[in-house]
Amino acid sequence: MRVRGELPPDCARFGPDSDGFEVFVVPDVVASLRTTAATHAPDEFFGLLAGRVFQDAAGPYAVIAAMQAGEASRAGRAHVRLDHDEMLRLRSEILRRNPGLDLVGWTHSHTHPSGYSSVDRDEQRTWADPQHLGLLVYMDPCPDTWATAYRGPAARPLRLAGGPAWTSGTQAPAARTLDSLPGSADGAPVAVRRTVHRSRPAGRVVAAGLATIAAAALAAVVLLVAGWLHVNRRLTAIETAIATMQPPATQIATPATCRVQPADSTIVVCTVNDHASTGDVAWHMGDGSTEIGRKIEHDYRKSGWYPVFVEIADGDDTESSTWFVDLITVVDSSETSPDEADDEPDGESPATSRRDHRESY
Repeated sequence: MRVRGELPPDCARFGPDSDGFEVFVVPDVVASLRTTAATHAPDEFFGLLAGRVFQDAAGPYAVIAAMQAGEASRAGRAHVRLDHDEMLRLRSEILRRNPGLDLVGWTHSHTHPSGYSSVDRDEQRTWADPQHLGLLVYMDPCPDTWATAYRGPAARPLRLAGGPAWTSGTQAPAARTLDSLPGSADGAPVAVRRTVHRSRPAGRVVAAGLATIAAAALAAVVLLVAGWLHVNRRLTAIETAIATMQPPATQIATPATCRVQPADSTIVVCTVNDHASTGDVAWHMGDGSTEIGRKIEHDYRKSGWYPVFVEIADGDDTESSTWFVDLITVVDSSETSPDEADDEPDGESPATSRRDHRESY
């Protein structure tokens, strides 16, 4: 059992909700999300999130430790397009780059602080586990927020609640340049008060010049040392964050497998490994249904991809643990492709269009 108080203090924090659930985003992912949103602007972007879900005395909480963005060519100003192959590519890439982490949700951007559209809520419902997350990032953040997290298929919002100023949407003060100094309305420089000094002997002038040079050199050395210390602290914080979020050794391997039957592409068989706990087993199949038993057979009625989770109780059924098993791909050759019409937004924000070749979830 990990304790959320052990997380680095500069993580962005969302929540808690009524269940005490919180979401923590490590600083590198915060920077990647905001940079990606700004780079794609004014178009939206879509990506997947990887991390872990933990439990402490206050309840469950999630740590987002990695992000993988989709191709910019698949997005527009009020929509993103993501077909089946692109979703599988993103999933494979983020898990390959981040071994030991799980797929915990998805992310996309809006132009300004807003809420989920009806299309966004439809997408969130395809992530069936209550701990699955959606992270809505804003291209133009307001002073008190740069993103909103959503939990589970019901899309319960978790507002930004903590983190350093630069992760909470506050812009860093601009560097003072000649253009940023005070001036008149038409941009002409303001008048500068002139001070007349008495002439000084040449020796005193040279001494004053040397003193100025020495002071400038000392200031440069101080800045270099301060910069090195800052970089060193950042590297230490990143290493601490990565080390903190490594899951316990007993949770790295998923104690279950799911395979699509070759004779019928809509039926999947899931089995708990022999070394798993002997307690009760519940399978969350990703289509809203739950199966019970150490070995089950499930028939998906529609084509699509379904994240499967298994919940296994300990020997005396007092506690249980949940693992992500696999993202099951189901293709029913007898099923015709449904219409690809876009939904209209519900007024909360610009709508994110449904993906090309969207299959029923």
